[in-house]
Amino acid sequence: MKIEYVTAVVKEGGVKVDQLFFHDPDGYMVEICNCQNLPVLPLSSCPITNKLPKGNRNEE
Repeated sequence: MKIEYVTAVVKEGGVKVDQLFFHDPDGYMVEICNCQNLPVLPLSSCPITNKLPKGNRNEE
């Protein structure tokens, strides 16, 4: 079975992620990556959460 695919390597901030993209039979693009290399950051470190109106934040 011949499947056309594209590969990419993304390096940012000392983190490297390898990616592979292809289209499934329905035409949807599928990405496979070693995303476990990406750091998990708490939402509180996201700058956009500080810009939301107070009622839209998950604050208790």
